Amino acid sequence: MNELATLEWTMTVVEASKMLRIDYNVTSRASQRFYLCDLLPMPGAKTWVLGSKEIIVMNGPEPGSVIFSRARVPSRSPLPFLVDPGARSIDPGQTVRGSAEVPLPLTARHYRGTLEPLKGKPKTATLQIGCIVGNAHWSELLLDDGGKLTIPNSSDPMQLLCSESKPLPI
Repeated sequence: MNELATLEWTMTVVEASKMLRIDYNVTSRASQRFYLCDLLPMPGAKTWVLGSKEIIVMNGPEPGSVIFSRARVPSRSPLPFLVDPGARSIDPGQTVRGSAEVPLPLTARHYRGTLEPLKGKPKTATLQIGCIVGNAHWSELLLDDGGKLTIPNSSDPMQLLCSESKPLPI
């Protein structure tokens, strides 16, 4: 269990076995507000849109393991500029929820770039969510719907909330 927060999550096969749905709850154990960086900005028609179902899928530390991530993850291919995940505040004792969906069969995916192909047949998965504790160099991205998404600077230290490994339900 992380001292900052608890991360509970589930995976469910949906849409006639074509998608894997990931649901998670993050409950703050901290004594002060911190920021969960789990909102993935995607290029939109004019500016940016919120990739509400997007999640990064990458190789885990061992063959047959994958990591689902909503955090700062470098792209294998160069990007014109870095855009971190957007942040939302979480106060002491507060629980926030999130969800994502990925197509099956699983393949490596990044919300803006590319990653190494998955090695082996995925059997287990871990979830990681980025967070910022303390001060950051915040900026805003304009969204196509007229809203704004608050993002940290790529130089701001980002911590990871990591779950336990679970067997994939596929």
